[in-house]
This record gives sequence, structure tokens and C-alpha cells, in this order.
Amino acid sequence: MATHFNTSNGKVNEVMNAPELNSQIAGVVTTIETAIRNLTINKITISKEALSSEYDSILAASQQPTLPATVKNIKSHIDFLEMQLASLLAQVTAKQTEIRKEKQKLGISSDLVTHYFALYAIVKKANAKATLTSYRTTALLISRFNANLSMKEVTTQTLKGV
Repeated sequence: MATHFNTSNGKVNEVMNAPELNSQIAGVVTTIETAIRNLTINKITISKEALSSEYDSILAASQQPTLPATVKNIKSHIDFLEMQLASLLAQVTAKQTEIRKEKQKLGISSDLVTHYFALYAIVKKANAKATLTSYRTTALLISRFNANLSMKEVTTQTLKGV
């Protein structure tokens, strides 16, 4: 049986897929050299067991599926932006609540929808118990939907959500 492997130069010759086979051989050599370097750097005695273990570790790490770097960067950037947005929205909500509390302390009229329901009942002197109850119920439902809903935000679309 004829052999196509040249032991003097470590290459395959005279077969159709010689370039691919030689590339695979070069890859194995590179991995072995990398394993030896890693063992040397970590001051581990080079032995069959240590080399085999390091070689397997390198192969396992190289076979993990990875996204292209640009896709990873884009995904991490989007994640970062979404975290920033969530933080900013929380800050806005907190600041709105702080402003509303300060306005209440100073006696400045609130622009909350629920405030307008209470105010309307007082101004119209709605004495009928059913009318007062329906105002309070509506205000309670709106408060559960969005306690910070201001008159500026009321549209037919937001009211459909109530």
C-alpha cells in the first residue's frame, strides 16, 4: 500500500485533497504548540496527561459556537442602551412623583386626572350619592390604570386602556 504522507516534511502529497489535509495537520500542530506554550506559562510540567488535557481544553474552547464580533457588539450595545433607557424612565417617574408631592405641599393644583374628578364633584356640588360614587369609582379605576396620568396625556387611545 502506497503512503502519501511525507514524514520528512510532515505533509500529504499526491492526493486530490492534499491542501485540505495539510491545513488540518497544520491546525493540529498549532494547537499542540499552543498547549505547550500554555503549560510553560503556567509552569506546569509537560507530560502526556497535561498536554492531552490542555489540548482538549483548547479544542473545546474553539468549538463553542460564537456570533460574529460585530453582531455581539451590536447586541451588547442594544442591551446597554435598553438598560440606560429603563434607568432614565425610572428617574423620570421618580422626578414626576417628587414634583407632584412638592406641588401638593405648596397647594398648587394637580394636573392628575383623578384630581379633576374630585374637583368636579366639589364644584358642581354633586349631592346625589350615585353621582359621587361613580366619580370616585372612575377616579379609582384611572388611578389603578395609571396613578400618574395627567390631563395632558388623556387621549381616546389612553382612555381605551382604562
